[in-house]
Amino acid sequence: LHLQTWVDNNFVQVSAPEDQQRAVDNVSRWLYIRLNAYMNNPHPYTQILQKHSMFYTTIFVKVLYLTISVLCFLGTNQIFQIGSFATYGYDWLLSLPYGKDYVIMDTLFPKMVACELKAWGHTGIERETQMCVLPQNVGIQYFFCIFWFILVGVNCTNLVSLFIAAYRLTFIKHSYRRFLRQSLLREEERYFIVWERVGTSGRALLQILIHHCNAKEFEDIMEILCSLLISNLRKHQRRKSRMHDTFV
Repeated sequence: LHLQTWVDNNFVQVSAPEDQQRAVDNVSRWLYIRLNAYMNNPHPYTQILQKHSMFYTTIFVKVLYLTISVLCFLGTNQIFQIGSFATYGYDWLLSLPYGKDYVIMDTLFPKMVACELKAWGHTGIERETQMCVLPQNVGIQYFFCIFWFILVGVNCTNLVSLFIAAYRLTFIKHSYRRFLRQSLLREEERYFIVWERVGTSGRALLQILIHHCNAKEFEDIMEILCSLLISNLRKHQRRKSRMHDTFV
C-alpha cells in the first residue's frame, strides 16, 4: 500500500522530463533496497519470512476462507436432528427423475406432523393426537435447498481459489510470462533472474508497480533495478566462491 501511494504521488503529479526521471530514480532506489535484501541477504528471517511473506499471507487467507465456509456447512448440518443436511441438495437432485423430490424435502421440513392437542372432553381437558399441517415449511424447504447449493458452491470456489493461488505463487515461469505480457518487456535472462530470486514478496511489488506507471517508466525502472541487483548478486557469488576456496 505504501508503494502504491508513493508511486502515484511520484508519477501522477509530475510532467516535466527531469521530474519524471527523478521519480524513476526515487522508485528504483526504494525498490532496490527491498529487492536486494530479498536476493542477497542470507539471514534466515529475510529468506524465509520476508522474501516469501506474500506467499504465506495469501495461502493463509485462502485457507481461512475455506475453513470458515466448511465450518458454516458443518455447523448448519448440526442444527438438524431428524435428517442430514450434508446430502440434502444431492439427494434432492437424485430424486428429481423419479418425481420423489417432495419426499426428500420433507425429511428435514415435513409439511404434516403428528401433534398432541389439548381439548375439552367428557372428563375435562383431554389429550388427543392429531395430524397438524405446517404450511410455513414449504417455503423453508426451498430456502434451505438453495442454501445447500450456495454453501457447496462457496466451498468449491474457495478450494479452487486456493489451488489457483498456490499454482500462481509456486510456478515461477507461468507468472513470469504473465509479467512480461503485462509489462510489455522483451524476454531477457536478467529479467527472469530478478523475477526468480526476489521471491513472492518482490514479485508482488513488481506487479503493483506495473499497474501504477506506464510501460516506458516501468522499463526504465527495470533497467536500473536489474543492473544494480545482478551486479550485487555477482559480487556476493564471487565473495562466497573466494570464501569457499579459502576454506578448502
